[in-house]
Amino acid sequence: MSFMEYYLINDIGLFIIPAIIIAISRLNVADFGIRGCDRKHIVTAVVIGLLFFPVVLVTAKSSDFQTYYLQAMRQSGAISDIPYEISIFGLVRHQVILITYMFAWEWFFRGFLLMSVKRLSGSIAAVIVQAVLFTVMHFGKPNIEVVSSFFGAIILGVWALRSRSMVPCFVVHALLTTLNDVAVLIHAR
Repeated sequence: MSFMEYYLINDIGLFIIPAIIIAISRLNVADFGIRGCDRKHIVTAVVIGLLFFPVVLVTAKSSDFQTYYLQAMRQSGAISDIPYEISIFGLVRHQVILITYMFAWEWFFRGFLLMSVKRLSGSIAAVIVQAVLFTVMHFGKPNIEVVSSFFGAIILGVWALRSRSMVPCFVVHALLTTLNDVAVLIHAR
């Protein structure tokens, strides 16, 4: 399966299918986190993402991150093999695909899943369920990312419930994903 096929299938599963379910059920997508939010949440998301860059810069140096993320960038056409040559068009396409993917992920986990479980079982169960499943989706990535994804998902789940929007969670996740790729490229050997 190609890089683009993988992400397209995920976007369909994480965004399109839940959106169809909501439409068929005649529910309001805004009740599932697709809504604007107070600007302070967006500013906070950007600040948090930027403050985490030094941490991302350190973790991106590890061989696990280098292997995993350079392979993804090779598959997408963002870079060529050794010596690494960056394709500007390929890197932009890579980032657009990943940002679209992050939107689908955040809407599924911090929108559709979180808000659905909250309706059935309450806020605490909703935050825990989405955090566990979000962590499982990180299996196969570097270990530090798998572990940190659980704690990040708890924080993002609470944030989505408080803001009633998945938008700030998307901003943080998309920014960290992009900064991670930048950091990996900085350390590429």
